[in-house]
Amino acid sequence: MKTYHIILSCLITLALCCSCSEEQKEQRIPQLPVLKVEKRTVNDTTIFPANVEGVKNIEIRPKIQGFIEKIYVDEGAYVQKGDLLFELEAEPLQAEAQAARDAIGIARADRYNAQVDVDKLIPLVKDGIISDVELKKAEAGLEQANSRLKESENVYRSAQRMSNYKTIMSPVTGRINSLPYRLGSLVGPRDAMALTTVSQNDSVFVYFSMDEKDYVSFLKETKGTTLQEKIANFPEVVFELSNGNNYKQKGRIQTTTGTINSSTGSITFRAIFPNPDGVLLNGYSGLMKIPIAYNDVVVVPAESTYKQQTLTYLFKLANKDTIYNTLVDIEKRVGNVVIVNSGIKVGDTILAKGLGKVQDSSKIKPRLIALDSVLGNVKNTFRNE
Repeated sequence: MKTYHIILSCLITLALCCSCSEEQKEQRIPQLPVLKVEKRTVNDTTIFPANVEGVKNIEIRPKIQGFIEKIYVDEGAYVQKGDLLFELEAEPLQAEAQAARDAIGIARADRYNAQVDVDKLIPLVKDGIISDVELKKAEAGLEQANSRLKESENVYRSAQRMSNYKTIMSPVTGRINSLPYRLGSLVGPRDAMALTTVSQNDSVFVYFSMDEKDYVSFLKETKGTTLQEKIANFPEVVFELSNGNNYKQKGRIQTTTGTINSSTGSITFRAIFPNPDGVLLNGYSGLMKIPIAYNDVVVVPAESTYKQQTLTYLFKLANKDTIYNTLVDIEKRVGNVVIVNSGIKVGDTILAKGLGKVQDSSKIKPRLIALDSVLGNVKNTFRNE
């Protein structure tokens, strides 16, 4: 009888232990949030270094060689078309012009004398007093005198024009850039540096470059069949100033070089911005912000993914309570959102949070949550279709 009680006690103890073991095992299975994979439209902003150039950047160069005698403007000054900018010392040219003018007077006197000779000989030849040979000689002399007068007048006009080149005026309305030369500097038409540059800044060009991958992606997400149609459909762009503030006027992309630079692997774009207040100056640098929309793409929270070396994984739920490592191909991360090209599809269930608590083939107690509850405020990132 005693043996019977001992056996019964052992069996009860064993049953209790098994029951506790099952309860502990059940307690060790974590309850973790999962979510359904969805498609959304993701709005992103791509940023590129950019530089400003005036729509017209006119180099001011002297047409003659000479010393700078006067500078009428300062760097940054706003000038009107026809305003005087520089004056060169031109005494030798003025002397040449005066000499040419004096030569005109002499040539006119010679022509007058030659005309008088012709006029005197005409009646004498007519009356047969002298032969016409003398008249022909006089007429040839008059023709030569006329030629010398025309030549003198041409020399004077050329000398006067060269003398006028001593004053240099602005060909356009705009803003003066740097002045590399000072009073007394010898300058000429073949100098490497211009006297200055006048930039017409009512509107400005902003140039930026993007690499081949960004370019292909940009075109892929832009409506149109030809490059020109896509450029016409490019969204308005924003220029960020060097102080971090956005320029108040938005611009539009106008054109691209159309070829990939083999040295840099990039392609250059040109945008135009209104500049009524003259805030943007030639040579200004900043950042070009280009909005881009990824339409109807598969998205997951960034915290639902993890990386191993260069590969990206997440945990996909299967059989209602088991998660498995799943390799995914990522298009881009935008804020706390990851755009997925392949590896999962709409309707799949993935582990939302707690990736550090599990491993491949782990059992979990799934608790379904909404995508937006993980991402929080995503109004600036998502646009629901």
